[in-house]
Amino acid sequence: PQKKILIAPTWRQGIAAPLDEATKARGYNKEFKKTEYFRFYNNLLNNQKLAELLSTYDMTVEFYIHPAHAAQVGDFESNERVVIQAPPYDYKKAFEEGSALITDYSSVAFDFAYLKKPILYTQFDKDEFFANQIYNEGYFSYKNDGFGKVTADVEATVDELESILRSGCQLEKKYGKRIDRFFKYTDKDNCQRVYEAILSMDETS
Repeated sequence: PQKKILIAPTWRQGIAAPLDEATKARGYNKEFKKTEYFRFYNNLLNNQKLAELLSTYDMTVEFYIHPAHAAQVGDFESNERVVIQAPPYDYKKAFEEGSALITDYSSVAFDFAYLKKPILYTQFDKDEFFANQIYNEGYFSYKNDGFGKVTADVEATVDELESILRSGCQLEKKYGKRIDRFFKYTDKDNCQRVYEAILSMDETS
């Protein structure tokens, strides 16, 4: 870890510009800065208490907007402690260097959890999200199964991040146990297991 807090939310179908079939990219949405999504994350990135915490603990924030909103990256305001990253991303490097992760509903939480690092979920728009996104809420309960605290506004998010920083970005035992229950293996042999499984399928065909 390189004393970095990663903020990596997923996208929102309702505010993403249409997909260009030729380029497979989405254009710029002129209404994006009027959305609750933009206001929440831009306010979080530039929150005064967050700035003070980052200074106190000598940390930086790296913001990774979802690639579906890549055209909007210039809308967000950076500062001396906040870096707005632009796609394409090297997620492997980011996860390796990140000390903690703030996300919402993104599957990046599973990658980060596998590394046994602290996670914080910000879900300010939960009802709207599951009403308008391309998938429905499944069996996974962020409150009961998630790998970190769940917050619903900027102030609570910063307060919980303060607790994480105060701990030295150590994973709480409660969430460590959830991670251990969720993943059958937490080692470096997954590729070997997949390889062996493929070979065994070939032998039985």
